[in-house]
Amino acid sequence: QLSYPRYAALKKEAEKLGARLVVVIYPTASQVSKRYWSRQHQGEAILDNRAIKEFSEYLGSQDIEYISLLEPFRQEATKALFIDECHLSKAGHQLAARQIIAFLQQKEWIRVFENAFYE
Repeated sequence: QLSYPRYAALKKEAEKLGARLVVVIYPTASQVSKRYWSRQHQGEAILDNRAIKEFSEYLGSQDIEYISLLEPFRQEATKALFIDECHLSKAGHQLAARQIIAFLQQKEWIRVFENAFYE
């Protein structure tokens, strides 16, 4: 929470430049699935995504655009999305890219031409 005000300041700086701030919230591996837990009893608190909910609520209260990748990552949890607790694998990067592109397209902030990206 101590760093939260920095996002509001960053939004103001982006607006001064005529830009939009979009925060991408990446989950950690242990937030995505028990499969990634390093200890058997890491606790259900990790999977309740409390930290991501709290951060998302803060961003919303400051009218800061954001995309959370938690649910898309959980939907693809059977794939190897991480190489360790917080670094994405190739598949993780591809999933993140697809989600970010879809978000930006839905906001009509970008146009992506067919076959512009390859897997």
